[in-house]
Amino acid sequence: MPVSLPFQITAGTLADATQVQACLQALADKFTANVVDGDIASGANIQGSKLADGTVPAAKIVPGSITSTQVAALGLGAGLYAAGAINGATDLLAASIPDSKAKVTITFASYTNATLPTGATKVTLNPSSNFAIASYDLVGFYLTPAGGTPVANPNFFWSTLATDVSPNWGGVLVLNNQTGGTINVTFRLYYVFWSKT
Repeated sequence: MPVSLPFQITAGTLADATQVQACLQALADKFTANVVDGDIASGANIQGSKLADGTVPAAKIVPGSITSTQVAALGLGAGLYAAGAINGATDLLAASIPDSKAKVTITFASYTNATLPTGATKVTLNPSSNFAIASYDLVGFYLTPAGGTPVANPNFFWSTLATDVSPNWGGVLVLNNQTGGTINVTFRLYYVFWSKT
């Protein structure tokens, strides 16, 4: 907003020192504690680093407005936000933070056997790429059908035999077919990793 000067000094006239001082004081007052939103140009491009750490309260964040794109573009450090200012349930857009930013990686290994024999069968199922044990923790794993439903058969079940194959994570499953005959098995074993770095 424009600064309102208490006196207008006319060209070619003598300026009264008191009036000049009053005008200077008006300018000082404006830029000391009275700068408002209208004083900042829309293209001012003020960097987030100019804001003091811990100064953005929850009330100043529009619910559902923050994505990883905005966070990366502003270059805002974690210390900028006041404690509790960001609520992941309401302030972050759905699926706005990619797995890579959360240090989580999900990968899988596929398995198909059209004639799985009866009894126990040991199957090695390693992730599609290498995940070094020194760099990743295994958060969990789960098995889902892919292109069929034989895994849901009550006479077919599986159990984990091993999930630590140094130096990279890997998995070995025991498939147990108690149907009395061969069955068609198709599934995926998903791994969920957490980066240590």
